[in-house]
Order: sequence, then C-alpha cells, then structure tokens
Amino acid sequence: ATTATTGLAAIYSDGSINGGNIDAANVALEADTGIGNTATITLDAADSNLGARTDLGNIDIESLGNVTVGVVDTVDGVYTGGSHIRLTARGDLNVTADVIADPTVGGDEVVLIANFEELDNPVAGNGDGLGNLTQTGGIISAGDGVFLSGQNVTLTDVAAAGTSDFNGLDLGRVNNFGAAGIAQQVGIVVSSGGHIQLNEGLVTSAATNGIIAMFAGADPSGVYNAMLPYGNLT
Repeated sequence: ATTATTGLAAIYSDGSINGGNIDAANVALEADTGIGNTATITLDAADSNLGARTDLGNIDIESLGNVTVGVVDTVDGVYTGGSHIRLTARGDLNVTADVIADPTVGGDEVVLIANFEELDNPVAGNGDGLGNLTQTGGIISAGDGVFLSGQNVTLTDVAAAGTSDFNGLDLGRVNNFGAAGIAQQVGIVVSSGGHIQLNEGLVTSAATNGIIAMFAGADPSGVYNAMLPYGNLT
C-alpha cells in the first residue's frame, strides 16, 4: 500500500495489494490476485475518485469519506474476475462507471454500502445517517448476488447472475435482517433509510430463485432504530 496527500495514488502489482491507508483525491489500484484480499484497503481522503481492477481475488475497500467509482488514470471502474467486491463509504458512495464481479469468469457477490460507519457503529465519527448510494453510470453486475444500502439509493442498471446469502457481511443494525444477516439465498437486496429511486435502466436477477428484495425506509444506519414513515420506492 501507499500513502499520498495530493494528486494521484497509483499502485500496480503483479501480486496482491493488501492493507494500508491511502490519502489521495484520485486512486487507481491494479493487481493480479486481489485488492484488500487479506486486509482491507482504507481511503482516508474526504473525497476520493476510485478505479480498481484485479484479475483474481477479492476487492475490499473502505472509504472514510465520500467515494466516487469512475475512471482514474487507465483504470475504469471496479472489476474482479474471480471473487467478490465489497466497497463501503462513511459518506456518499457514487457510481459513475462499471462495478463488476464478472459472472463469465467466476465472479461472486457485489456489496456496496454508503454511510457504513453508521451501519457499523451509529455513535462513532461523522455518521449522520445521510450517506447516499447513487448510480448515475455504468452497470453493477455480479456472478452471485448484489447487496446495496444507503440512506437514499438511486439506481440505473443492476444485474445479478446468481444468488448469495452474503455470508460474512456484518449487516449490523439493518433492521430488516438483524445481526444474524440474510437467512436465504437471494439475488438482489436494496435497503434504504429513506427513498429508493429506479431511473431508466433495468434491475435484473437471472437466477431461478433470485429474489429481488427492496426495502425503502428500512433505516440501514440504525440511527432511528425503526422503519421510517417516509420511505418511497419510485
């Protein structure tokens, strides 16, 4: 891993990239066998643009601020050819380019969570329950299931080829599931503390038993500890 205070932080490796903190406005990560595969990569900047690609292995990245998935240097979006993607942000999580756990070569689940600090510990740090997950470009695609969560969630194009129970994901205070997590295999789960908005595009689950479950007003942050009265699905 590396640390940079300004400009572009780029890490290129013929193996894996694990652990460490990166403080930069633009972060490009490339590896052959995983990014955060054994220890999560942490982005320290208040606002980061992120591109990450690995041919095999997991991608596990957390942002302590807001993060935008886009094109950084030559790295376009977030991609793994062999395992899962888990990207969390303590603030907003914006998707403007593809997020793909490639279903054609053994990709697993995709998990994107905005305002994760609140989800994990609602009394710590900057969490205000208002971190939004917003997709304005690209496709979110998984070989297994897709889990998406934020205060407000806006989606354009989401596809799950299979299913997952998201084993190992600490759902914390997501009230619909509780600490035990999801008890069955599902295709796509979208959970928001406020509104869920579906823009032009498709939300598609291809598996025969690939349930699509959407919970508007489900309070993923746990701040209100209750279903909210104003959650809309539009």
